[in-house]
Amino acid sequence: MRNPQMKCAVAAAIVIAVGTGFIGLWHDGSTVYAFSQTVEAMQGKRSFHIQTYFQQRRKDEFWAEFDKQGNLICFRQEEDGGPKGPLITIWNNGILNRYYPDPGLHQYSRLPNTEHGIEGLEEFDPETIVQEINTLVETGQAVMETDELSRYAKLVTLRVSQERMRLKRVLVVDPVTKFVVRVDDYWGVGKDGAIHKGIEVLEYNEAMDPKLFVPDFPQDAILMDQVTQEVGIAQGGMTVKETAVELVRQALEAWAQGDYTRAGRLFGGVPPQWFTRLDKWRPARIISIGPAEPVREDDRPPYQVRCRCETERNGRKRAVTLGLLVRDVNGQPGRWRVSPFLDEEEPANASRFDVAKADLGLVQGQLSDEEVATEVVRRYFESLQAGDNDAAGRLVPPDANVDVEECLGAAEFLRLASIGEALLIPSRGDKVVGVVCTVECEQDGRKNLKRLRATIVQRSDRWVLQDLSD
Repeated sequence: MRNPQMKCAVAAAIVIAVGTGFIGLWHDGSTVYAFSQTVEAMQGKRSFHIQTYFQQRRKDEFWAEFDKQGNLICFRQEEDGGPKGPLITIWNNGILNRYYPDPGLHQYSRLPNTEHGIEGLEEFDPETIVQEINTLVETGQAVMETDELSRYAKLVTLRVSQERMRLKRVLVVDPVTKFVVRVDDYWGVGKDGAIHKGIEVLEYNEAMDPKLFVPDFPQDAILMDQVTQEVGIAQGGMTVKETAVELVRQALEAWAQGDYTRAGRLFGGVPPQWFTRLDKWRPARIISIGPAEPVREDDRPPYQVRCRCETERNGRKRAVTLGLLVRDVNGQPGRWRVSPFLDEEEPANASRFDVAKADLGLVQGQLSDEEVATEVVRRYFESLQAGDNDAAGRLVPPDANVDVEECLGAAEFLRLASIGEALLIPSRGDKVVGVVCTVECEQDGRKNLKRLRATIVQRSDRWVLQDLSD
C-alpha cells in the first residue's frame, strides 16, 4: 500500500495570513497553497487507512470504507495484543467479529450501526479533523501558522494552537494532493506537551482489499457465539443493577454445578471447553455476592459484581474474591451477560475506602506517576520475599484483587526478577498505571519465570496496588 507522503513538492518560501486560515506556498512562483484546498480535497471520503500513535508509539491501525453519504460500511482495527499477535476487530454489514489473541477467543455478535459511526472511529477521521480545525481557525478559536523548521522538508507543516484548551496540533500536508498525511496532538505544558496522540494517514480514498474485512482468525480460535443463540438473561422488570446481581448468581451456580452449557450462555456464549481455562476459579461454594457497582465515575454500564467463593484445588480449599464484569449483549436488546475474562475487571469505586486514613499505600512525594507505581510493585514483592507480609499488606487496600498464590497456582514465589516499563492508563477518574513484572517461582523442584500484570491506582495522595493478574 502506498503512502501519500511519497508524493511531494519542494517549497522555497512560505507566507501566512493569520486568522484567515490561508497559507501561501510557492516554488519558483508557480505553486500556491491554501488550507481551504485541503478542506475541499478531503471532502467526500470513501475510505481511509490510518496508523494511530500514543506518546510517540504506534498504537492502533485502522482500515475503513464509507458509502456516498459518508456512512460507515465496514472497518478493521488492529491493536497491540501482546506477544501472541494483535487484537483484531472487524465490523461489516452489522456483524462484529473480534479476536482476542491471548486466550484465542473469537467474539461473534450483531452490532447495528444506527448512528453511522462505530467504535469511536470519528475521532480518527481525517476529514472530520480537518473540518473541525478549519472551523476553529475561521472563528478565531485557534491560531494556525507554518513551521519553517519542520523535519518534513518536502511537505507543508502547520501548527494550530488552542491556548484555552492547552492543546497544540501539528498537521502535515502533501502540497500535491492537498491531503493531510499526519496529525499530532499535544496537551499540557512544555515545548511539545505532556500527552501526545497522533494519526498517520497511510491511504485516503483508495480501493481497499475486500479480504481486510473478512475474519482471518486462527482456525483453533474458541468461538463466543452471540448471533445464532440467545445469551445472558433478560432484564425484564428488574433494574440494571438487580439484573447484574441475578445474572452473576445464576452464572456462578451453573459453573459450580458443572453445567457448562448453561454457564457458557450466561458468560456471553462461550462453549463448555472455555471453562477448562478457568478451573482454578471454579466455585465449590458461593460465600457471598456483592452489589453491582459501576467501573466508571458515572453510574452506567458495565457493572462489576464482586463475590466471595470457596474453591478447591489439589485437595486444598481456599476463599477467593472474583470480580465479574456484566455487560449488555450486542444485538440482543434488553439482555445482559457476564464477561468471560475474569481478569477483565477494573477497580470498582475503590476510592470509597480512605487509604490515607488507614495509612496504606505509598506517598508520591517528588516521584513521577510511573516512578511511584514502579516503587509500589518493587516494595510489595521485596516485602513478600523478606517474609514481611504486614509491609506488603500496607500497599494493598482491602477491596483490591491481589493474590500472588492465585496468580502462580501451585508454584511458590521466590523473588522479583525484573520490572518492566510503567505505562499510564487513560482513565476518567483516579490515575491508573500498569506495570508488567517478572517473578521467579518454583514448582516440584523446578524454577521458572512468570510474568504478572500489576495495576496501581492513585487514591488521594497515596498509590496502592489494586490488581494483580497473570
